[in-house]
Amino acid sequence: MDYSKLPIYQMMQQQLKYDSTRQTVLAKNIANVDTPGYVPSDVKAPNFSEILKHKTQGRLAMAVTQPGHLGTSTDAKGNLRIVKDKVTERSPNGNAVSLDDQMLKMQENSSDYQSTTTLYRKMSGMFRIALGESN
Repeated sequence: MDYSKLPIYQMMQQQLKYDSTRQTVLAKNIANVDTPGYVPSDVKAPNFSEILKHKTQGRLAMAVTQPGHLGTSTDAKGNLRIVKDKVTERSPNGNAVSLDDQMLKMQENSSDYQSTTTLYRKMSGMFRIALGESN
């Protein structure tokens, strides 16, 4: 049995892809902290309800009260969307990168990545125990 086909593993893979892409985007923002006119970017978070909807084949219908509630965060090829970050303030040269905000986002992203990899290891360990394999 291919465990990577299970919805929980697919969601973890999507989360890891999101975290690594976001790390690259945030690092680019920090690298351009002194670039005149630079506006920071971020990555739109994945929509796990889309994965679940495909896996349950429409049997789990969710109520939509506004059109934007369940929008996808990937394009047609499955690539994550990079969006312009909200600008709270600008420096005199037009740069909108807040180093404090970017560092906070990097810390949150690192924590999310570590949590996902820990969950991945725990799930794999549970499968090994269930199959009677030793570490």
